Amino acid sequence: MHKEDIYRGIEEHFEAMLSREGRKHSNEKWKILKVFLEIDDHCTVQDIAHRLESQGSKISEELIRDTMESFCRYGISGKRRFEGKDVLYEHLYPGSHHDHFVCIKCGKIIEFTNHEMEKIQYRIARRSGFYPLHHLMEMYGLCSACYEDRKDILPLVQASPGERLVIEQLQCGRGMANRLNSLGLTVGTRLEVIGNPGFGPVLVAVRGSRLGLGHEMAQKIMVCPVGDGDFQEDSADMETSGETERPSPKRVETKKAVEKNLSQLREGQRGVIKRIAGRGYFRHRLMEMGFTPGSEVYVEKYAPLKDPIEYILKGYHVSLRRGEAANVIIEEIG
Repeated sequence: MHKEDIYRGIEEHFEAMLSREGRKHSNEKWKILKVFLEIDDHCTVQDIAHRLESQGSKISEELIRDTMESFCRYGISGKRRFEGKDVLYEHLYPGSHHDHFVCIKCGKIIEFTNHEMEKIQYRIARRSGFYPLHHLMEMYGLCSACYEDRKDILPLVQASPGERLVIEQLQCGRGMANRLNSLGLTVGTRLEVIGNPGFGPVLVAVRGSRLGLGHEMAQKIMVCPVGDGDFQEDSADMETSGETERPSPKRVETKKAVEKNLSQLREGQRGVIKRIAGRGYFRHRLMEMGFTPGSEVYVEKYAPLKDPIEYILKGYHVSLRRGEAANVIIEEIG
């Protein structure tokens, strides 16, 4: 079907929409439709507003947003929200389907279609006794330009969530190197980045454990990417490193609860999290790491200079700086 025929059908559909919803602001809505059809890529309300303004039409973002929501209801537009992005709108053509590659560095979105992959997905669904109606697939990674720009070896602090890496160098003094070694982070260790907000702790998974590494520490760990086929954790290595699954230390019968902050606990002590002090992104990151009210946390050990501190939380090893741990309010038990 030619593009002109598609647009003609959309315009007819739009006329039906105006008839149902009333023709208030119809002239502005026609302009919004025209600009939306001119934009080939995914777009935000702000993108449409800027395009309209460049053409001499100043229309409020509120009216644009309401109109785009109407387009979604009537099948003229699709609405997507990718990780870390504002709501995006895209052209919606009946009977067609595509999936998305999303670059986590520059934000580029690439549409792709693979009919063989679609057939496999539907075949698996039917074998499971499930009748699929529709689905969405998003793959996050680096576009070709961003992948070429990145260095082969980079500090862990610059790695992105979801990346699988191997430690190439530890660019630090003996004290920090010993601390990293005690956490199981040595040259050749393979890890996966779980979270990296760009400030604060970098959260990684290593041999079944979860570690929160301070920004300064993550800056000293030089890593390089490994492919999925190369990322294998040897069970023998896990056994020799002592990182086999370990039950949480047995809860000691509670005596009188004493409320304090987490950084005040000594090695071997435990507490139940009551609340997280502060607000905003840092508070949210602590809760993402598992520091949620009602969770029990155990102090495993301190670094030689008493900072950072390693805890066991929900079966994972998590490392926090004293200043970060001071924001976690707990009731001491045992």
